[in-house]
Amino acid sequence: MIIKPKMVPEGKIRTGVSVVTFLFSILTGLISAGGKPIQIPVLVKRFKLSMPQAYLVASLGIMSAAIGLLVGELWFAKVIPFSSIGWSWIYFVGITLVMFIFEPFWNMKGQKWVTLLVVLG
Repeated sequence: MIIKPKMVPEGKIRTGVSVVTFLFSILTGLISAGGKPIQIPVLVKRFKLSMPQAYLVASLGIMSAAIGLLVGELWFAKVIPFSSIGWSWIYFVGITLVMFIFEPFWNMKGQKWVTLLVVLG
């Protein structure tokens, strides 16, 4: 069975999108998905963006927040502690290993459970 994706016309990205992206980027530090489970539906329904556009805007907002955090830490602390760099590598390697381990078993049911855990967590 072949499922065709719903073709949605590309929306126009307006300045209001940046406000929504900024507010949800604050959630980056609170939940691991950076507010994407909540932010993407808002961008799709309120700003009439297509799903790929909404995901792109949300991802760029989260990356900007992470870069802003690093710049702020360098600006005020003048150095990033070695322990922070070490923990970031541990998280990066750990998440990558989990991804490779679970990738063969991944399905829609698992995705729904993980999304629920992220939203509730």
